[in-house]
Amino acid sequence: MYLTDIRGFTAEDYFICSINECDFLLCDGGVPMISAKAKRLCKITIHGMGVRGDKGFSVYFARFCVKRGIEPRFISLSDMGLAFFIDAGEKERVLDALCEDFPMWE
Repeated sequence: MYLTDIRGFTAEDYFICSINECDFLLCDGGVPMISAKAKRLCKITIHGMGVRGDKGFSVYFARFCVKRGIEPRFISLSDMGLAFFIDAGEKERVLDALCEDFPMWE
């Protein structure tokens, strides 16, 4: 088990596409709009203190993803948390799994 204090989770929705898949359309006034080819992803952040230490948090997170069948994208790790993207349709399932598997700091 890791020794990091987990403070909470946040989830934000984003529209993301690769440069090869996006069509930029110009509407009234020349404002660029992204076409429907953009994918809706959710960025989930695990907020914690001392996440980048030698306490095994990243290994625990990897095991969590395998156990729960989660395929994170664009993982970012810092001293204050770990962030990753998932398909927006998976948001509730992943948040529920995080709450079950990661003990919260009190």
